[in-house]
Amino acid sequence: MCTTSTFTQSKAGTTMSTHDALLAPFATPLDEQLAEWAIRYASKTALVEGHHRLSYCALNERVDTAARHLHTLGIAPSDHVLLQLPNSADFVIVLFALLRLGALPILMVPSLRERDLLPLLDATQPTAYIMEVAQHQAQAETFRTHCPALRLVIGRGDNSGMPDDSTVHPLSRLYAPCTQPLPHLQRQGSDIAVLLLSGGTTGTPKLIPRTHADYSYNFRASAEVCGMDDRSVYLAGGTAYRPQLPTGLPRCTRHTVTGRSCGAIRYSQL
Repeated sequence: MCTTSTFTQSKAGTTMSTHDALLAPFATPLDEQLAEWAIRYASKTALVEGHHRLSYCALNERVDTAARHLHTLGIAPSDHVLLQLPNSADFVIVLFALLRLGALPILMVPSLRERDLLPLLDATQPTAYIMEVAQHQAQAETFRTHCPALRLVIGRGDNSGMPDDSTVHPLSRLYAPCTQPLPHLQRQGSDIAVLLLSGGTTGTPKLIPRTHADYSYNFRASAEVCGMDDRSVYLAGGTAYRPQLPTGLPRCTRHTVTGRSCGAIRYSQL
């Protein structure tokens, strides 16, 4: 009995050691990797949307500012946040801001509506909903009525038709200067980064947790397989969300916002 117990402990120790060794190259949370890229590739173009360009340094600064505002508005670490934005630089900035804050973004395909999403609200009790006003204004009102936990709505675009109260804010506010300190977080690569939705082919979409390490491995491996380097520009056309894929970030971030290639993302509404 003693020998068996010792053997089991030894096996478990070896397994854990192997797992740790495999995870070690991907142990840095995604938003911290962005901060590292901002130092390493400071002036290099990270995002292109229309005539607007953001360097890695500028992108990281906007992410930091947005995270501070989100914290000021009451979003705390581990809060669930519904994120339903179209293919845009705003999506990348807000996603990384939520990661930096330690919140859990739930990435939603822009075309999904109440029938599919109300059961997810019941399951996750999100604190906030970040959306495109032109597409989701009525849906936001339904969500606010249905889910008492939802105390914050942030809209991208014209907010003039939204309720005039302290719980509704324009997304543009997230980019104003802000000195609110961010919480000190203890995180690792094995922590959950985002919650994706399944394709919903068998009914209501289901939640799929993905870790920081999942993404770190995926975008590095994808960049290597696709032969991308620091001269590459990835055209992210049409809908950026692909929840049925192993990663839920836009296809551009899987391939180009990486510590290895650090090419630029060019957004296109095709």
